[in-house]
Amino acid sequence: MRLYDFPVSDEMKTLGFSRVYKKDKNLVIYNSPAVITSRYFSGDLQSTLHHLEKALMNYDKSNKNHFGNENIQRFLRWFAELDIKTDEAHEDAAKEVQRLETIQKERILDEISQLKVTHAGISGDEWKIGLVDRLEKLRQVVQDNIPDLWVGLEFELSCLRVLNIHGCTLPIIAIILGRAAGGKTQVISLLRQWPYAYYTDTHSAKSWITHTTSVKQPEDLEKIDMLPRVKNKIFCTPEWAPIFTLREDDLKATLGIITRIADGQGLASISGVYGRRAYEGTHMFAWVGAAVDVPHIVYKVLGTLGQKLYFFRLPFDVITTDNVNERLGSDFNTKFDSIQVALFDYLKWFEIGPDLVHDNRDGEVNDDSLFDQEKDLKFKSGVPGNRFKFHDDDIVCKDAINKKKLDLDSGKIRGARLLKMKWDRDKDDPNAKQCIAKQFCYRILDAMFKLGGKDPTLDMRLLYPSILNGLEKYCSILPKGMRYYAGETL
Repeated sequence: MRLYDFPVSDEMKTLGFSRVYKKDKNLVIYNSPAVITSRYFSGDLQSTLHHLEKALMNYDKSNKNHFGNENIQRFLRWFAELDIKTDEAHEDAAKEVQRLETIQKERILDEISQLKVTHAGISGDEWKIGLVDRLEKLRQVVQDNIPDLWVGLEFELSCLRVLNIHGCTLPIIAIILGRAAGGKTQVISLLRQWPYAYYTDTHSAKSWITHTTSVKQPEDLEKIDMLPRVKNKIFCTPEWAPIFTLREDDLKATLGIITRIADGQGLASISGVYGRRAYEGTHMFAWVGAAVDVPHIVYKVLGTLGQKLYFFRLPFDVITTDNVNERLGSDFNTKFDSIQVALFDYLKWFEIGPDLVHDNRDGEVNDDSLFDQEKDLKFKSGVPGNRFKFHDDDIVCKDAINKKKLDLDSGKIRGARLLKMKWDRDKDDPNAKQCIAKQFCYRILDAMFKLGGKDPTLDMRLLYPSILNGLEKYCSILPKGMRYYAGETL
């Protein structure tokens, strides 16, 4: 619940207006003995003034002209000017905060780049030793300053590292549960300035893909949609209570959208203004939030939609007055900053790992990716699925039965150079070659199934020999750009 008091001028006080404040979506005006409540429309001053004038006039009619038409008009003019100034001040303050956070994130990215240059050629073992040392140092710094934060921070880092699991495309949505003043917000705020984190205090179900009419051009909607902003990042929201306390119908709608994006396959929505707007394909992210507890109605709704939220309850410790005084001490900010410095030192070192596969903002592998020769290049015979990261060269498949070219993103097989690397490495191993071909078949058949609704098992026997022969020719002759056709030998 948010409450904001508007500063009442002396002129308004002489008219009897003693207090004017905004609470959530309502505007409350005190003019003894009157207490007027009206709807407040954020960003829509005209609608706010219309409802406010109507509320004041209705009170006047039933209370012997308490305000008077002239005083009502004076109050409306005063409030309009004040609301405009307040919005401008809030907007300027928000822009300044965003500017400072952007500068901080850019500085961290520069430090990571410098670390990569300084430690170029570092071995995996050396990097691992440095990583463990920094994690232990972080734990010790937390224990020395605010020890209650460690359990929650360790859980948050575990969620963050889900983004680094190779081939994982299923997002994690985790909520830290704990008593008030238990350090939940501080834990989540520690990552606020991390470049690969997206932080917000509040959001709505419609913010994932917006259909607002307040933008000048439809193309500007992509700049404010939240779904692409959290892609390949950790999404930090320190308070889930506004969602858990929604009315049941609104709660179902909100959790329904959250359940959908938790599948990691994007989101599509339709409105009467812009029609269908969608973000399709893999949308991986990690989401960490916090709440005091989960109402029963939430479990009831999740039982219908499917359980996609994970809850982690902090240990219950008795908080004494001394504990509170210690946390509220004058050096609390200093302690918090010390923890954040140690945390970022650990996170920056993690980013220079020599065996990491680095993704760009679109989720595709960059040309300078480094692959783990011991892990990423191993295959198990007969196991379907994608065990390698795709690169930037395209191999386009074609449906043999419908003769329909599948040139959408989901119909392109990326990773020609990496595929060649794996094929050349295991070219003398028949089992490995068969496994690579089968994996490639499953990738193409999956694209066929998504675009044409065909059963992938029907075409496996038709496609497999073609792919096996085609890979043999492709990897030994062509550097890139080969086209594969189902049922045709290349």
